[in-house]
Amino acid sequence: LFRQLPAAWRFSAVSPPSSASAPCDPGEALGPSASLLRALGSGRKSEGDNDGAQEAFEVAWRLVQESGRLDTDCAVGLLRELGHVRGSRGDPEGELMAMGAAQRIMARMGSLDSMMGFWHVSRVAELRRKLGDNFGEIQALEEQLRLAARIGYRRSPEVATVLNNLGVAKTRKDPNWNALDLYQEALDIIRAAGTKIDGTEQANILHNWAISKRMVGDIASAWAALEEAIEVRNRTNRLRSPNGAFLLSTAGYFVEEENYEEEANRSALELLQESLEIYETLNGYVTEVKELREKLSSQSADLTPSTTAATCTPQPPPFFGATFSTTTPPPTCTATCPMP
Repeated sequence: LFRQLPAAWRFSAVSPPSSASAPCDPGEALGPSASLLRALGSGRKSEGDNDGAQEAFEVAWRLVQESGRLDTDCAVGLLRELGHVRGSRGDPEGELMAMGAAQRIMARMGSLDSMMGFWHVSRVAELRRKLGDNFGEIQALEEQLRLAARIGYRRSPEVATVLNNLGVAKTRKDPNWNALDLYQEALDIIRAAGTKIDGTEQANILHNWAISKRMVGDIASAWAALEEAIEVRNRTNRLRSPNGAFLLSTAGYFVEEENYEEEANRSALELLQESLEIYETLNGYVTEVKELREKLSSQSADLTPSTTAATCTPQPPPFFGATFSTTTPPPTCTATCPMP
């Protein structure tokens, strides 16, 4: 088992490089028994035995707690491994407990103000979101921004993602709150970063920025941002995806509701049809396909004059959290009743 230990522990797609981990002597920091159990857990994890790995990590952590050897880099590493294996076994609550304990240790040791701390809190924010803890997610994202400022990382492309996610989280908490300032700062960062930023993230930020611009009545800027987001996804071959389909449906509803067809040089029908075609190639989007088909069918029916007055309940423009693949199309009125 010891010969099979992985060279470096990797936490998740949002983790920093393994070289960012603080060095420590497990035997000295954790105690010999806990150190052996941690090594055993790592070996089992590398073999795909997550059940056995979790059992070893759990016992190792209990021994560390009993010994009082808590405030060490090795204890943080053990908790991260325990959290990772809990998450791999479908226990996000358990992972969050381990990650939260590790974060408190890092704060006591003064090691949270680092790139490792920045990425660690990123995972905490993601777990809070998965568990539906909107308030906790906002707190974690705001903590990431504070950490980024303290370590001189505030204008990095990764912080643009944090700003975007914070805007989505805050608007999820209060749909009437406009996150334009957050999206604007994120957009400024990605403009400065140029090609260093991931195309998908750039499109997500542009998408959310466009919705916020529409909320303040800047229709021309909103449409320009939607067009740019579509162009970015086309250029990076990311349009035929859930968020790509969602972006097209947003653009389609925008053109229809703002009567913007002439300026857009593209009809709402074309945009919604393209969105539907993408959704139909994806698994798990039955609701989106059904609603778009009904919408397109009603648009065709609208071309036939009717003697029956259209009725609807006006609703404010919806918010679209593109980063988190919120794929529910906006509420629409029946027949030809305009949206406000």
